[in-house]
This record gives sequence, C-alpha cells and structure tokens, in this order.
Amino acid sequence: MLTDSASTALDHMETALTTRIRTGEHPGPLALFIRPTQQVDDRLHAVLNAGAEHGLAAVLLGPWSRGNSLHVGDRGVVEAANPTLDVIGTRLYSLSDDDTADLVELLCHVTDAPTPQDVAVEERRPDPDRQPAKPPPKATAAQVDLHVLGRIRLLRNGVDITNAVAPKQREIIVHLALHPDGVRRDAIVADIWPDAPGHRPQNSFHATLSQLRRALRTATDGAVETLTTTHDSHYALDPHIVDVDLWRLHRLLRDPSADAVSVTDLYRGELAEELGAEWLITPRETIRRDVLDSLENAAKNSDITLETRLTTLEDMRRIDPYNEGVYQDIIRIQRELGREESVARTIALLKVALAEIGESPSSETTSLL
Repeated sequence: MLTDSASTALDHMETALTTRIRTGEHPGPLALFIRPTQQVDDRLHAVLNAGAEHGLAAVLLGPWSRGNSLHVGDRGVVEAANPTLDVIGTRLYSLSDDDTADLVELLCHVTDAPTPQDVAVEERRPDPDRQPAKPPPKATAAQVDLHVLGRIRLLRNGVDITNAVAPKQREIIVHLALHPDGVRRDAIVADIWPDAPGHRPQNSFHATLSQLRRALRTATDGAVETLTTTHDSHYALDPHIVDVDLWRLHRLLRDPSADAVSVTDLYRGELAEELGAEWLITPRETIRRDVLDSLENAAKNSDITLETRLTTLEDMRRIDPYNEGVYQDIIRIQRELGREESVARTIALLKVALAEIGESPSSETTSLL
C-alpha cells in the first residue's frame, strides 16, 4: 500500500496494531517504510514499541534518535553505526536515492496511487476461498516480429498488435532495436527525454516500460509478458522473443553475396518513419547510407544483367531521390537497352525532385538527352 503522507501510513499501522491486540491474530509481518520526522516521532516510537511482539516493524530512512542507526555508503557497506552494533564493514543490499525514487515512482504509476512522500507496505492476507492463479504461458522463440524499417509494426503469430503500443513505448522499442547487444538506461533516457528535469526521465522510463508490459499482456492474452531483458541498468530486446527486421538487414549487409532484391525487400522505408524524434535523425541516415552503399556495389557487379542493374538503380533513386548521378546511370542503361522513351521520363523525375530543394539538372545530365 502506498500512502500520501507519513500520518496516513501511521494510521494504518495503529489500526493493524489495535486489531492484532484485540483479536490475538497475527496474519503476517507488517512493515513500514518511512522517513522519520519530528511531526510523527512520538507516534512512530509508540507504534514500534507496542507492535514489536505483534509482528510490526519499520525501516526508517534517515537518522533515528530513539534507536540504532547505520550509515551505509554508496557501495552498500556500513561505514558507521552505534557502538553497540558490531556491523561496520558489513555489505548490505542497498538502493541509491535515485533508484529508490525511481522504484517508488514506478509503483505509483502501476497502482495509480498519488506520489507518496512516505511509503507504507502492508501484509498480504491469504484468501482461503481463492484458488491459486495459473501462471501465464511462457513466451517462446520469435513469438513477436518487430518491423522498424518503414512504419513500426509489431506482429504476433501474424496478428498486428501495433496499436496496443503507445508512441513513447515505440520509441524505447526502436532504441533497443538499434542496440542488439543492449544499451544502458542512461543512454536511452538521454535520447528520449532530453529536456526532462532532475530524475524525471528515469521515472518516465520505468513507467513507460511498465505500461508496455501491461499493453503486451493485454494484447496477447498474457502470452507475452515483456520484450526486454535487463541486467544492472543495461536493457536489451530479448532475441528469444523478438525477431527484428533491422537485425536481419544488418546480417544481410555484412554478407558479400547478398543480392539487391533481398536488401530492398527488407528496407521498406526509413527507420521508424512515423516518429519525429530528433535522436532518430542520425541512425536513420546511417542505415540509409549503408543500404545505398550495398545497392551501389550490387549495381557494379559485372555478372548481373542490364535489366537487373537498372532495377537496382531505380531502387537507389527511390531511396536517394536527389542524387543526380544515379539518374545519369539510369539514363545510360536505358539508352543501352534502346528505351529512348524512358530517358525523357527519367529527366522529368529528376527535375521534379531537384525542384523540391531549389535545384535543377546539371548540363552533364541534360547533355544525355
């Protein structure tokens, strides 16, 4: 349970204590996580004193004048403690202030509770009439196909579930698709939330991931729980669950025997073309240039026919419509194939394209007429 104040948290603790004393029942431990303040000091002391034998306890975040305190350093090692405690040098499991704030913020988004100043966590009481829930089916290999070239599409067993995923969730998915080996959280939030103040980007990141998991569970009837793996703030798409067209394209571009048709079949458009985020500009252009380089190499292959070379050059023209050199190569092959009527059409296409950027065909191109 999350509460919006320390006072409300103590109300719950006092109610639980009264109930346990009156009924004699101890359904389980009840732990309070709170930052002690002067306003609640007396109430907190009374509840902990009386509740110790009834399963009530607390973790106090900050100095506590009425009990023992530990000072835990950044590495989770106890650096100072009351003289009666022989724990200096002991390593504890710990969260930094930032990570603790992120966790609380995430819980708030998941539970739709108000952002708390203090947090109370109450025990879960077993319901004797409730049957244990069946675990959702485990995701199997390549259950989800992710397309990020052209418009983003998310398919499960051929069924399009893209609409279940919100724009920010799509941005995170695309960012992870660009890093098959994973990427640190800080790099993701710096790109996707560049102007957010303080610790809000980390909070937004965790909340967005949580919402993505919920959307996936709903869209797949619980069959897919998540698309990501994480370790020490390092996030990646799970290759056992997700198959990404961009990864297949990269494998193809590394293959010297790859043909142009296979490349253009995968490269259906610019990376995540419907997203307008600024951080996408550089990877978009990098992928586009890699594809063009591959097609250019394919077009130079002396073993292919003129028809195949022409088709490859036309693909290059569609991807790079302002490259006058490509039009010139197309015209030369059209001439070689005796297609004079196509030459004028190619010149017309070039004029239209260059007019968009305030240019016109060079004399070298017009001389080919």
